[in-house]
Amino acid sequence: MGKILIVGNPSSGTTFMVGLLTRLGLDTGYTEEEIEGSYRGLEIMSGRKSKRRERRRMWREEGIDISPQVIKYPFSKEEVPHVLVWKEQLGWEVERAIIMIRDIDVVIQHRKNHARAFNVSHHDTQLRLLLHEATVNEWELHFIDFPRAAQDVEYCWKVLQPLSGEFEQFKAAWERHIVPEEIHP
Repeated sequence: MGKILIVGNPSSGTTFMVGLLTRLGLDTGYTEEEIEGSYRGLEIMSGRKSKRRERRRMWREEGIDISPQVIKYPFSKEEVPHVLVWKEQLGWEVERAIIMIRDIDVVIQHRKNHARAFNVSHHDTQLRLLLHEATVNEWELHFIDFPRAAQDVEYCWKVLQPLSGEFEQFKAAWERHIVPEEIHP
């Protein structure tokens, strides 16, 4: 089975989606215990240096792939998405991409509220490069509106087919994962 990429602008729900897929039993590199209670906790954990992260970096440099099946990649200030560089270096086969979509004005305002810069042109470039790669290589694409994915379980389940399994199982995982106060309108 190929890799599943979760991509999107900052504050577009990429962390939410990693947690949801973890609860559905997909290999995201996290456990349910690690994601319990807070998306912010997962965000901090994904950004900190850890022995596990350092070990992955060393093995990646040696060309050994120990990455999880699901790869979260929020767009950054880089011109070329790192995930495409890693794909080339490690010979990843990508099966699908989950592209989190959020109103760009909301993203920009959220970034300003948290004193973080946001360069729309970098993000547009990354999305174009990623969509080109997906088209050329025939990746299955799932475009998901956020915050709707965190507000409407049926919508989220339908968009994530066939990853999401039976509705009742999906709904139970979705309900365990929702933290309403952490969903920015």
